[in-house]
Amino acid sequence: MTGLLSLFRDLSLKRKLILIFTPFVTLAILTIGLFTYNISIQKLEENKEHLIWQNLVQTNKLIDFNLEVFLRKCEMIFSSTTIQEAIGKDYGQEDGKEIYNAYHNALYKTIEPVIQDLVYPNLTLKPSPRGTGTDMIKVEIYSNNPSFPKDGQLIKDYGQIEGEGWVEEMLSNSTRLYYRSLFNEDGTDYISINRVLTDFRNLRQLGVLSIKIPIVRLAYLMEQDNANANLSLYLLDSQGSVVSKKADAAYAFGDRDIRAMLELTDRNNGAKVLDYEMNNKKYIYAYAPSELSGWNMLAVYPIDEIYKELSPIKSAVAITLIVGIAVSILLTFAISVLTTRRLEKIKRKMDFVKQDRNIVLSELKGNDEIGRLDRSFNEMIHKINRLVEQEKELQDQKSSLQVELLQSQINPHLLYNTLAAIKWRSKKEGVADVSLVADKLIRFFKYFLNKGAVMSSLANELDMIGQYLDILRFTYELELDVKMNVDEAVYSCHSLNLILQPVVENAVIHGIRPLDRPGHLQIEGSIRDGSLYFIVKDNGVGMDSTTVDNLNDGVYEHASGGYGIRNVKRRIKLYFGEPYDIHLRSAPNQGTEATLVLPALLPDRPI
Repeated sequence: MTGLLSLFRDLSLKRKLILIFTPFVTLAILTIGLFTYNISIQKLEENKEHLIWQNLVQTNKLIDFNLEVFLRKCEMIFSSTTIQEAIGKDYGQEDGKEIYNAYHNALYKTIEPVIQDLVYPNLTLKPSPRGTGTDMIKVEIYSNNPSFPKDGQLIKDYGQIEGEGWVEEMLSNSTRLYYRSLFNEDGTDYISINRVLTDFRNLRQLGVLSIKIPIVRLAYLMEQDNANANLSLYLLDSQGSVVSKKADAAYAFGDRDIRAMLELTDRNNGAKVLDYEMNNKKYIYAYAPSELSGWNMLAVYPIDEIYKELSPIKSAVAITLIVGIAVSILLTFAISVLTTRRLEKIKRKMDFVKQDRNIVLSELKGNDEIGRLDRSFNEMIHKINRLVEQEKELQDQKSSLQVELLQSQINPHLLYNTLAAIKWRSKKEGVADVSLVADKLIRFFKYFLNKGAVMSSLANELDMIGQYLDILRFTYELELDVKMNVDEAVYSCHSLNLILQPVVENAVIHGIRPLDRPGHLQIEGSIRDGSLYFIVKDNGVGMDSTTVDNLNDGVYEHASGGYGIRNVKRRIKLYFGEPYDIHLRSAPNQGTEATLVLPALLPDRPI
């Protein structure tokens, strides 16, 4: 040991530096490289899992979007009173002309415009992975009216499906849509969206409406943006049975494996991405439930394929480590030579001083300990340190300013707390009108939010209208006379949230408020022929015929209040379709009358 230390002491400084730093730098680079590689592999695996999950969610949303299109069509047909009347009528004493009119003028003329963009085949679709057959959409009504002839295409006999398990399950909850899982009909695999067809007038069941969707359409959607053959994709019904799957998947999984994956998901509290092992081969699988149908989407991907995709990264990391080590050794050697060369110059200077203390020596340049032997170098370091301190102070000031800006942000709950404080303070101070209007405004906000629900009761809507009119009287100091004549039956109905309030607001703000005389507002509500009618009249400034025509046609342009009316019109058309709408009548200085026609929906029969 003593001999090794003596040998080390006798080595030149250059060799000592090379001997010490070469293994140290090599070990450091290997450690950093391997650590970085492991982190990169882990991140890439996570990114792959995330990508599979995102593709699964996107495919699930794509299928839900297409199913929602069929669902809307189903709701439009279900809500048609024309179809209900045609199917529910007793034709025992009628001649063939009445039956022809029912088919031609009521059924086909109503249904064909609704479904004409869905039923035609798409020649770009691939054959079904479960069999051959057409990709045509079928719309069928199974009628239980014995006096109404069935054509075997659009109208079929209810007896064909009566007693089947899925029919009984649907009838147990007849007010909701029923998604029927995979079934085969005439050599084609289908799923279907079904609903019990009901006469709105007397709530009598007329049969079953069924929209049959070929599986080939779902398989086509599942292949979109999922071109990787190693990815297996399955659409499962609520019972965990396979409805459709990605046709070109290289790996196939049976019902037993799929059930095992779903059970593993349940045991892990509904985790969305997990590992699964089958036949000594590991997979990752992702699970996404459908918000629309209650079905589920499952994606499975082999972990080995992920590592194959990462193999180029391994080679790149290995080459990088080798090059990094070689470059580090060369840099260590070069730095050692440069450092010892400058020390040799200092040694020679010391030798010269021994001989002649008055000799003029050149200054050494550098930013390390050797260079700091020169005073000018020390002064330079001093200046650099001073600049660094100044920069640090600037960064501290910037951080302090950001904290102050963040602390100055207003809590969004301040609005509600302030309203409550205004109500309490005004009540305490005896300012009854301020307390009352604050209370009405709070109740208006509560109804306006409606917990995110689309539908609400008309009783709540009309109560909110009264609160809202009181707020407008207080805010704008309006002299406003309001008469509300609404049938008692209307209060039991439901409709879209805030469907009447924009109409009342337009009447007051754009019609009555500009007046220089007292305003009169009349709201009437009634139910006629199974439809709900609201009439809002005002004695306001009115509108010219061009503006009225544009609003009735859904053209906004720049009409006063046009955005609210257009919004109401679009919501009615979107949710209820024909013949429901809003219609305006007005003339300059003659006031305005708005008529809303809506379906009379009961709470247990929401659309």
